[in-house]
Amino acid sequence: MEPTAAPPAVPGYSPFLPLLLLALALLVTLTFQCFVLVSERETLSATAQRQNEPIEQAQRVRAQLQNLLGGIARLANQGNDNAAALLADLKNRGINVRLTDSDSTAAIEETMP
Repeated sequence: MEPTAAPPAVPGYSPFLPLLLLALALLVTLTFQCFVLVSERETLSATAQRQNEPIEQAQRVRAQLQNLLGGIARLANQGNDNAAALLADLKNRGINVRLTDSDSTAAIEETMP
C-alpha cells in the first residue's frame, strides 16, 4: 500500500486581527470612561464649592441670631417686659431660647408646636 498523501493545507486564519480589534475596542472604551469620570469629578467638585458659600452665610446668620437672642434673654432676666414678651412669643412658636453660661450667646432649641 502506498502512503497516503497529506491533504492540502487549508489556509488558516490568524487570531491576530480579531484580538487586535478587541484590544483597540477595549482601549477606546476605557479611555472614554476615564474621560467621562474625570469630567463628572470636576463638575461635582465645582458644585461642592458653590454649596460652601451659602452654608457659611447661614452659619454667620445663625451666630448673629444667637447673639441677638442672647441679648434679649439677658434683658428679660433683668426684668424688661418687652424682652420677656418677645421670648414668650418665640416659645409659643416653638423656639426655646436659653442663655449659655460661657458667654452672652443663646442656645436655640426648635420644637414643633
